[in-house]
Order: sequence, then structure tokens, then C-alpha cells
Amino acid sequence: MTTGTTYFSAISAIVNDIIEDSLAVARAANVLMDTITNMSAVGMLTRKVHEYNALTFSEVGEEDDTAPQKFEKDELAELTPKIYRSSVELTDARLATDWDSELANASSELGAAAAKHVDVAIAGNYGSLTGGTIGSGNGSTITWRYVTAAQAILINQNVPAGSPIFCALHPFQWEPLISAVTPAGASVAVAPQFQDRMVNIPNYFTVPRYQGIIFVITNSISITGGASPAAAGGMYVPQAIAVDTRKTFDIRPERDESRELTELNSSMWYDTGVWRSAFGVTLSTDASTPDGT
Repeated sequence: MTTGTTYFSAISAIVNDIIEDSLAVARAANVLMDTITNMSAVGMLTRKVHEYNALTFSEVGEEDDTAPQKFEKDELAELTPKIYRSSVELTDARLATDWDSELANASSELGAAAAKHVDVAIAGNYGSLTGGTIGSGNGSTITWRYVTAAQAILINQNVPAGSPIFCALHPFQWEPLISAVTPAGASVAVAPQFQDRMVNIPNYFTVPRYQGIIFVITNSISITGGASPAAAGGMYVPQAIAVDTRKTFDIRPERDESRELTELNSSMWYDTGVWRSAFGVTLSTDASTPDGT
């Protein structure tokens, strides 16, 4: 008879692990498409928009002849669609052995990656808005005065009456605003037209509203500057930025029998850029990680 205590460590190397379902990469939801002008067409031709010059009135005498004014137009902006692709190959051996639903999970990740790609591209336009610039990067901590100044500048650009005004900020730009002990900070609420979205995306940092401005808080806005982090958000109406989709995102499964695998080929054709750039104001402010102080 062998005496002694029986320990788990004696079998730890041979027992099975408890394997949970694998987790997808964490991604923020696509939120910026709804804030800009969406266009579509067939083919890959460049889309251009032109703008007329302004006409003016001047005082003349009763018998004076009126000098004619030229009424011309110049190119304002253009969008040239580009092809974006991604692909995953999954062997039959992997699919037969893996405990997760690999085809379904890979398809979901391709879709999420596509949505994030578009949002990042849209956010990249905020630094190109020409209506004005508030702040100077890392040295400027955002305040509600920045917000109201941007709104005033935007309205002064003669934006179309009734157009919704969006203010897109990185979460690290937004935090100093929402934490401010002011009537402005206390009165932020979810925009009614986005309440259905909030049911599916329970994230208060998505689309709050203040004084007619709809705030869109997204980490698709890049932080630059290294040790002196800054972000370029934007306040704009939908006409300021456009996306031109020529082929929506799709996934095309394809079998490669000689290699015993399934290919998931996905692509989208589109371009995004400023459209009426004067209908937007850049908010260039500090984007340091909040530390609670």
C-alpha cells in the first residue's frame, strides 16, 4: 500500500483545459456614415462637384446702365472610388477540428473590419474642413466655449437651414466636456433620432445632444503627436463630407478543392472626402488619456 496525499498537480499536464468560445476583436460600432452625405453609382468614374461664384447687387443711378457680372463655376471637390479587399483561407482540417464556428466568426470579423475601415476613413476628413479651426492640438483642452465658437462659425458659413449639426469627437476629447460642472455638461441627452440605435448599442458615449448639436463620440478619430497627444474632431453638417459607394461590402465564399480549403473573399469599392469643406469646422484639441484628476 502506497501512503500519501493525492494532488491535482499529478494530473494537471494530462487533463483537458476548459475552453471557452473565442472572442472577437473589440471594435466600436460604425456611427459616422449616418452623419454625412451618402452617394452611390455604378462603375469607377470620378465624381465631381462644382460651385458657382456669388453674385452681388450695387447701387446705381436711375439712368445708369447695369454692368453684367460673370456667372461661372469652379470645381469644388471630387471623389475617386478605390478598391479595398480582404481575404481569409480556412482549411477543411481546421474547420473540422476547431471548437468555434470558424466560417461564421471569420465572416463577422470581415464585416466588422470593413465598417471600422470606413469610419476611420470618414474621420480622417475632419482635419480638412475649411470653415475654420478651433484649438491648436495638444496645447488646447476642449471647453464648451470651443463648442459654441465652432457652432457660431459654422452657422456663419450659411449652412442650409434645418440641416442637423454633428460634432464628432474622440472619447478623450469628449471626457473633459461631459465631466465639466456646468449647465452645458449637465444638460446633455441622447438625440431622439438615434434612440433606436442606442437600444442596440448601449453606450452613452455614442450620440448625445446639446443645444441642437448632435455629438458623435468615436475612437475612429486618430490620436497623433506621441507624447503630446492630440486629435482632430469636427463640427459639420452632412453636406461637408461625402462617401461615394460603388460596390457595397460583400463576402464571396469560394472552394479550392485541390487544397481542401474555403476562401472568404471580401471587398468594397468607395471613396470618402470633403464635399463642401466650408460647411465644417475642425476641433483640434488635447487627447491625453483621462486620469480622473
